[in-house]
Amino acid sequence: MITSELLEAHLACPTKCYLRSIGEVGSGNAYADWDKARGESYRREGIGRLAASSSQDLACGRIETSRLKKARWQFALDQVFRAEDLEASIHAHQRTPRDGKPQTSEFTPIRFIRTNRLSHANRITAGFEALVLSKSLGQPVGIAKIIHGDNSAEIKVRVGTVLRELTKVIVQIRRLLVGRFI
Repeated sequence: MITSELLEAHLACPTKCYLRSIGEVGSGNAYADWDKARGESYRREGIGRLAASSSQDLACGRIETSRLKKARWQFALDQVFRAEDLEASIHAHQRTPRDGKPQTSEFTPIRFIRTNRLSHANRITAGFEALVLSKSLGQPVGIAKIIHGDNSAEIKVRVGTVLRELTKVIVQIRRLLVGRFI
């Protein structure tokens, strides 16, 4: 199963991805632990700000994919979506009714990144989450949002712009996980 975490690890280092996939975990890196804790804290704070700014209901806890299209909430928090051999842990996603009709909603995954400057890997990971959400829903998801930095700046990642590279990376990870190194 290719997860958001494995994708991020692969974008940093394919060996790191492979080691994580077999359960090998690094130890004793205080900086990496501190950085991970800061990122998690930023994600929690971002979700809190998002929840406070929403005038509509929020969905928390596991939501069945079949019920998403008839949902009435504006934001769903901390959801995991699976499609084929892909799994995305989405920090939040936004439901926007098309033409005011809830049954024809558009969905946008939202990712929180603590750094002021985004990396290419951040954009690819946001695209991955949109791709998995799209496959889970059976409808196109063309945009992912990233909220980042000290000022909570928001950028939109068009899935079409990262799809070609994302497809190549997914193929590389699949090969890596079955032991056929590239």
